[in-house]
Formats: sequence, C-alpha cells, structure tokens
Amino acid sequence: MAQYKISGHGVVEHNFLASEATRQIEAQTPVKDGIETLENGMILFIDRKNNEIVKEEVSCPYLMHSTVRYYRAGERGLNHFVFNVNNEEELPRLWKLAEGDSFHTNLISGESTEAIDALFKANESLYGYPDGNGMIKVTDTKDENAKCEFIVKKSTMQNDEVGFYVVVNKA
Repeated sequence: MAQYKISGHGVVEHNFLASEATRQIEAQTPVKDGIETLENGMILFIDRKNNEIVKEEVSCPYLMHSTVRYYRAGERGLNHFVFNVNNEEELPRLWKLAEGDSFHTNLISGESTEAIDALFKANESLYGYPDGNGMIKVTDTKDENAKCEFIVKKSTMQNDEVGFYVVVNKA
C-alpha cells in the first residue's frame, strides 16, 4: 500500500462536520504507545477499553484536525505541520465522523500514485475504506462488509495541490 504522493504532510479542510455542532470532539484521549506522529486528515479510532487513540478500526471513525505544533524549519503552510505525540503535554483533537460529513484531505492510499490516478481517470468517484495507517484507501470495488465507508472524488486543496473531496457514506 502506498500513500498518494504529496509535498509535506497531511492537510484537512472541513466542509461539513456534524461534530462541529454537536461538539463531539475528542481532545482528552492519549495516543497508543508506538505512534510517534499524527497528521491532519488522518482517519483514527478510539479504543475505549484501553482509552487510547489507534489507527485500527475499533470504533466509529474520527478525523484528525489538531492545532499546529511543529513546522519543518523555514517552511510555511499547513502541509508542513505534523503533530508530535506527547501524551503529557498536549493531546490531539479528533472530530467524530457521521454519515453525510464531508471534508477535503490529501491523505489517500492505494497501490501507487499512478494507480490511484488511473482509477480516478476511469471513475468520477471511488469507494474509500480505512487502511489501518490513518489514511483512506481508495478502490473501485464496494466492500459490502465494511463498517466505515467513504465516497472520494479527486479535487484541489487550497494550495492548488491535488486533494480529495471525501463524503462519509457509512460511519
């Protein structure tokens, strides 16, 4: 599995998130040991039994969109932001996703950047499923057994780079 080639780190832009109105935002849950960095636009989950944020699908999905913490030296723009995990100083902010929510991100995975481009050339929209690494894996095949499903269209981010418009189809 490969991440779609981007410059810098993950970026997210909210279009509509029900959690903005319902205030279903997780900001007090620590991150599982072994996860060192997180990026905006990641799809994450909360393991309630162990009270920790994980990348594996164990709950409803959450969208990572945290405050800016670290930029690469001398760089400007949100695509140079990465959240360095430190469960004692600051915890990441996760927005609970619901059916119908929509956002733009550049964190998409597939066989390769070229294969993803070819899928989008043949299809206006694709199905997306959590890939276990915090990204949305795109495919032209529907997974009838999936608990979480996205509809993904190729788009443009605010910085004019390739991005993806994502709608939550099943949460």
